[in-house]
Amino acid sequence: MGILVVVTAKRRHPGKRGMEVLEHVARYRISVVRAVERLPAFEQVDRPAVRKLLGNLERDGFLGKGNLVTGSANHPLGKYYFLTPRGSQWVGGRTRTGPVAPPARLRAYAILWFCCLAEVLRFKYTAEELRKDWPALYSGGPAHYYIDTEGDADRLALLRVDGGKGGRWEVAVRRIQQDVASRCSSSPFRKFVLSHRFGVTILTATERKAERLLEEAEHRLATCGPIHVRTCAVPGLLDLILDKPDPL
Repeated sequence: MGILVVVTAKRRHPGKRGMEVLEHVARYRISVVRAVERLPAFEQVDRPAVRKLLGNLERDGFLGKGNLVTGSANHPLGKYYFLTPRGSQWVGGRTRTGPVAPPARLRAYAILWFCCLAEVLRFKYTAEELRKDWPALYSGGPAHYYIDTEGDADRLALLRVDGGKGGRWEVAVRRIQQDVASRCSSSPFRKFVLSHRFGVTILTATERKAERLLEEAEHRLATCGPIHVRTCAVPGLLDLILDKPDPL
C-alpha cells in the first residue's frame, strides 16, 4: 500500500491583504492580532480570518512569531509577529528582521499599543516618510514620530518609551531633554519648536509614573521652547519591562 504525502507549496506572493500586514509590521517592527484587526483593510474581516491570514503568512515564510513575554506562551499579552528576511524583501528590505530582543520588544510594543491599540488610532512615520515630509527634521536612524491631532492644532510629536524598572523618572526625562536640546541646535528644528507645532509623548508602565513624568517633563522641556508634553500608561508594559531572556 502506498503512502499519500500532501505537500503544501509556499506562495510566492503574500497577496493584497498580506502586503497590508507586511507594511504594517515593517512600520512598527512587531504586531499582534488585535492591531492587525484594526487596519482599515480589515474592517470587514472577522478574527478567525485575520488569524488564518497571519498563519498563512507565517507558513509561507513572510512572518515569524514569538512570545511577547519571553518563555511564557500562555501570558495574556500573547504572541507577536515579526518580519522574516523573505517578508522584508516585499517591503523594500528596509527594516530589521527576525525575533526582537526584550528591550527592543517592549519599546516596539509600547509604540504599537499607543498607535494601533489605544482608543485613538495614530499615524507613526517611517524613516522614509519622515525624510520625505520633514527633511529638515530628519536626523537619520529610526523614526519615532507621529501626528498628534488631539490638541488645539496638529503637531509632529516625538515618541519616547520609559522602560526603566525603578521610580527615577527624572533620569528618563533628563535623557529626553538632552535629546530635544541637541535637536534644537538645528535652526530649522528650533523654528519648528517655536511655531508651537512640536510635541513629546512619553509612554510608561503605570498611571502614577505617567503623572510624575508629565510634571518633570513639562518643567525640563520648557527650557527648550513651547513643547506640548503628553504621557500615557501602556497596559501590560510592566510585564515586558520585567521580562528576562531565556537562560543560555
